[in-house]
Amino acid sequence: MSRFFTLDEAADRLGVEYKTIYRLVRSGDIPAGKVGRIYRIREDDLDGYFERQKQLLAERTKRAGPAALEGRRCGACDSPILSELSVAGRCEECQRDICQACWAVRKLRRCAAHAEVQDAVSVAEPETGRGVEERAAEHEPSAKHEPDDVAAVVQRLRERGLPVVTLEQAKLSEEGFIRAFAQRLETVEELPDVLSRRVVRLREARVKHAMEAGGRGPADAPANTISRFTLRVGGWGKPKAGLVLEARFLSRLEALTSNGYDAEPLGEAELTPLLRDLRDRAEKDACFQVVLIASPTGWSDAAKTMITQRERGRAFHDRRAGVVLYDLQADMEHLDEKDERLWPFWPLLAPGRYAREVARCVETVRELARQMEGVSLDYAAKSCGGDVSWVRGAFGELKRTGQFKVDELPELGLVLSRR
Repeated sequence: MSRFFTLDEAADRLGVEYKTIYRLVRSGDIPAGKVGRIYRIREDDLDGYFERQKQLLAERTKRAGPAALEGRRCGACDSPILSELSVAGRCEECQRDICQACWAVRKLRRCAAHAEVQDAVSVAEPETGRGVEERAAEHEPSAKHEPDDVAAVVQRLRERGLPVVTLEQAKLSEEGFIRAFAQRLETVEELPDVLSRRVVRLREARVKHAMEAGGRGPADAPANTISRFTLRVGGWGKPKAGLVLEARFLSRLEALTSNGYDAEPLGEAELTPLLRDLRDRAEKDACFQVVLIASPTGWSDAAKTMITQRERGRAFHDRRAGVVLYDLQADMEHLDEKDERLWPFWPLLAPGRYAREVARCVETVRELARQMEGVSLDYAAKSCGGDVSWVRGAFGELKRTGQFKVDELPELGLVLSRR
């Protein structure tokens, strides 16, 4: 004999909210009867609805086709190309993809297989325009100290516990930081536009990517690169959602080029002009700006306070912008953890903190799945607390164990259930 459920019991069984079940019953999607004034749903009808949703999902998946860009890699550094977001250019000889860091930071225009051709051509080309001496000087090592002297100074500073970085290390840190930001962005499916309260789905958005040098220095020095992604959705002339996602590398170029190293954390003097510029640009662009600023020597306490402790009055806060500082030396981000606007951006801005929150949500969702036939994303988010993106990450982790599956069902959204 089949069991009967009230609307509350049916909602618990499917792991959704009461209002979702009520709407499905009122629309006739889930058959129900009334005993007095109380709805009753037969267990077979509830399970039948769930099975129909799975069949609809399977049919839609067959029509969707395979994901694009799988297996593509940068021809210069061999890093994976997961979407067009990370393609900055193509090899002039064979048209292989070249990632943003190699194209804009390392200035490579050919893949590894054709790099020797590029070197040979540059040697054979006659010097025109600027003088030979001027061009040669541009590529000479810029540190005034002998390499042995720099190494000895750096060693002494490190023994004293200072965050010292050499010119070469700063250059490599910049390349890695810019590349990692773009690769993390490729793994993000959607982000909220805080101002319009709409969702920006990255695969559907119009993406404009720009790279620029924030400073001028010799070829062996970092360029203080700014990598900016502008995302827009909606038709022209219609209300649109928009985001600007920016990764900015910041270093003291003068100290690095004159000494060959730097050991001073960046402070208010370096950070304040950037925040002022960000505020002006956010007002002009009229869309939410999210900025990750990385320093190879870390940040002073005063600079961290400007970002992390909004209640003290001097800290930066703008309704159109959110800022996170990243210490490349300590591999640590500094942000206002109470700023709920930035929680969905943690996979991009603070992957370490995001991973810890996902691990916490995994345990809560696993326990819910033991008690229910299926757990919806919204229901799990309310049980876990925090942001829905953390719970979506937990769904993904549990799915990868092979013990669970995740379906996207009409009316219910994402639902996790045991296999």
